Formats: sequence, C-alpha cells, structure tokens
Amino acid sequence: MYLFDDISRDYEGPSGYAESHYAYLNRSARPEFGAVRDLVEDWLGDYPKHHRTHLITRLKTQDDLQFEAAFFELYLHHIFRQAGASVQVHPYRGKGQKRPDFRVTMPGGSRFIVEAITVTEGSFMDRKASDRLKPFYDALNRVASPDFFFHVRHFGLPQSPIPGRRIRGALERWLQSVDYEQVRRHAGESLLDGPTMRFTHDGCELVIALIPVSDAHRGVADHRPVGAMGPGEAQIVDYWTPIRDAIKSKATRYGRLRQPYLIAINALDQSAGQIDVMQALFGQEAFTFRRGDPVDEELHFTRVPNGAWVGKRGPINTRVSAVMAVGTLVPWTVAVSKPEVYFNPWAAHPLSDSLDLFDAHVPVDGQVIARPGRPVSKSLRLPTSWPQELMPA
Repeated sequence: MYLFDDISRDYEGPSGYAESHYAYLNRSARPEFGAVRDLVEDWLGDYPKHHRTHLITRLKTQDDLQFEAAFFELYLHHIFRQAGASVQVHPYRGKGQKRPDFRVTMPGGSRFIVEAITVTEGSFMDRKASDRLKPFYDALNRVASPDFFFHVRHFGLPQSPIPGRRIRGALERWLQSVDYEQVRRHAGESLLDGPTMRFTHDGCELVIALIPVSDAHRGVADHRPVGAMGPGEAQIVDYWTPIRDAIKSKATRYGRLRQPYLIAINALDQSAGQIDVMQALFGQEAFTFRRGDPVDEELHFTRVPNGAWVGKRGPINTRVSAVMAVGTLVPWTVAVSKPEVYFNPWAAHPLSDSLDLFDAHVPVDGQVIARPGRPVSKSLRLPTSWPQELMPA
C-alpha cells in the first residue's frame, strides 16, 4: 500500500493556503517535493506492516495537525532505526492498559518507552478559527490585481466561514477606482496611510491595504496578490506553557513504569526554542531582588517552581526520564530540524547515554550542561540542503 498516488504531475506552483500538506505533496511536480514523497514512502516501507495502514490513513488526512502528528511518529521510528535500535510500535502493556507509541531497544541493550506529542501554541478552537482565514487568503489570490499586492491584517478571528467570493467581487470593483500613482506616493511614507478596504465578519475585522507593484512588473495579471498578512494588533506569545502542559498530561499516562520513559515533542511554532523547553521543564525564568536595594544592585536569576519537572514542593513527574524536543518538523525540514534531548535530574529510572547521537542537555553537579551530538542530516544520511538542493537554478 502506497501513500501517494501513482499519477502524472504537471503542477509546479505553490501550495494554496487552505490546501493540506498531503494534498499538495500528492499533486506537486516540483522535484524537491518528489524527493519528499520518495523519502516518506521509503520510511513507510520500514514501518511494521501491521501498523502501516493506520499510519497511512492518518497521513492522508486534510487536517495538517494530524498529518504532522502522524509524520512525527514515522520520523521517530526512522531515526531510532537509523541508530541501530529495534522499535516496537504500540507495545502491549497488559489487558485494559493504554499503549505507548514505541518501545525502543538500543544496540547496547538499554530499553525505554517513547510517547510522541505534537504541540502548537493556542487552543483547538483558536486553531479552527484561524484556519477559516486560509480559504479567504486563497480567494484574495484569485483577485485580478495587476498593479497591487495586498497587505492583509485581521483583528480577532472569524467564528464562521468568511464569504470569500462576495469579498473578492467587492475588492475587484474597489480596485478599479484606486489610483496607482496615489498609492505609490503613500507607500514611500506608510502603507497603512494609503487606501484600505475593510470588512467585518462574525467577530473578525479584515483590513486590506495596497502595496504597489514596481513599474517594471505592472500589468501582470497572474501574480498572487497576497503579499503580507497577519494579526493587526500585538499579541502575547507563549510557547513554553503548551509544551509544559503537554508533558504533564503524558507524565502519568502509563502508571508506574519499571523502565525509562522518554516524551518526544514536535513544537510546531517556529519560534519555540531551547529557552521555551527549559522553562517548560524547570520553570519560568525570573529575577529576584530585595525591595529597597539600590537600583544597580545585581539581580539574582531564579526560576518559578511551575515547570513540568519542578513544583512548589520540589521535583515532580519523576517517571519522565527525558524529553526530546524538535521544532517545526515536517517532511521537508527533516535535514535541518534538530532534535535535542533534555535529561531529568530526578528521574526515577534514568535514561542511559545511549542517546548520545543527539544534542543533549545533561545534569552535571547541579547544572545542566550542553553536550553536542551528531548532525541530524548525518544521522538521516541526507545533505543539509535537502530537498532545496533539487530546486531548479
């Protein structure tokens, strides 16, 4: 059973905003995405046959979050297999008990349980509301706009589908009345002071400003007009709390374990990094000082006891031996998305150094010390520029 269709492909354009990862990979004729298809099919060929059909069903979903979660499991299976480990998928743990994603046995004999989690910033309802903007952006890209790109801002999120066809028609009529030279004059000062069009729909205000196309490229009707988009107001960004909460939700999922337990996290938000993972595990960064001290008194770095491994009374969730975190992993980023392992200093069942092929953060004498591993591209036997190296010059 194959994941992708055996068809002739001729589409070399970009993905639509509302198009799923799977749908675009399945139809794209670009050579770099052909290489991605081959890689995924190859990895699936090594996945246990008994579980492969279910994984393929999940990968074929139109829900990108589900696709990414399924691919993350395939990635973990492959990367441990590349390290020479044997990997059991959904190992049996007794009648009526939940099954973890994997049991991994490394070449030296060390064994541990692995649970995979895909984490994104924001709630499920916020993600669904945000997804309603994608068909709207696709509708804007079908607008005939030979002289302008669009800078689209949204205030709030729509609670129902946006009538893209109606807005598209209104936008095309409005563009006929806009003077290109006037917009170009404003663009030298501020885009937001130039002509704009506003729409309101079910809890969301949409503001479209115009970016003039250069003189040399005016009149080209088939370009994608959406040039920039995003929220129109400042937002508080919190990447570490969803990671912490995901770890805590899985920490006791399998009851008492008699072997090490690794939680692997795919943090889909691009800006989530090492600081966020450290805060998720050990608590939020803070500085303390005594009231009344001079303002130039040295501040003392500390952590709030609100992490997945540290609570108000000390170490918690000691069943979790380590956390492996990787950022924004999708099939075309496997050569550059670097997994890092964070070892729990208070683990009931410590994980051995059999994971020394990964970059790691190891507790040593009360400190967490960074220890480099192998480049992920080398572990996967891929060039670091893959698959971009296959793009036409």
